[in-house]
Amino acid sequence: MNVATTLGGMLALTLLYRQPLRALYLRVANGFDGVVRQTGGVYRSRKAGDGHGLGLESVRAAVARYDGQLTLSHDGATFTAEAILYLDG
Repeated sequence: MNVATTLGGMLALTLLYRQPLRALYLRVANGFDGVVRQTGGVYRSRKAGDGHGLGLESVRAAVARYDGQLTLSHDGATFTAEAILYLDG
């Protein structure tokens, strides 16, 4: 696991590759102020202006492209995204 400090606080990144399954597991835990904005169970950016809130849409598109799975969660002051990508061929 790699841990780095960001402007928002804590950031932890985990990457694992499983050769027999050709699966890549990614986990990103990012510190935030604990205020969550969700609409219909979908996380929304709280930042104003164009270009904000596109990160999760990009992640969803990549996960779909590789027939993967995405789990998003938050707990206290940590937002976590976990994804499994299946790297066929």
